[in-house]
Amino acid sequence: MFVQGRCSVGKKRLAIVGDRVLDLLLACKWYPGHFDGAVFDDMRHDVTTNDSLENIGNRNQLERCITRAPGVVWVTKETMTATVEAIMGPAYENGGMDAAKKVVETLGIAALEQEAKAEKPASLPQRDGSAPAFPSQKT
Repeated sequence: MFVQGRCSVGKKRLAIVGDRVLDLLLACKWYPGHFDGAVFDDMRHDVTTNDSLENIGNRNQLERCITRAPGVVWVTKETMTATVEAIMGPAYENGGMDAAKKVVETLGIAALEQEAKAEKPASLPQRDGSAPAFPSQKT
């Protein structure tokens, strides 16, 4: 449960997983394009900054799902950011990358929506931890 200004240990763990899942989805979108690391950094910045994640949460009215301490009116940026990330954690844990991509599509995370709607690329790792099959380099 999220409480204004802090979140439970379990939710923090889910937020950490969610943060990494977002990074992985971005990397899988970036990798086939053969762009340099600066392009990945820009993509990551556009999606995973606290401002971006807060906007995604507000756009989806996630504040209605956050338990606040008595007397607290506003949801902080930190809490909203952790909430968006924490949503990705159980999606991945329960349904793998396909489920995480559906959450991305539902939340409307723009930089990843096209990837979520596309066919599953060969570069996504399996839920069981087996190595991804990366596409061959273009010549």
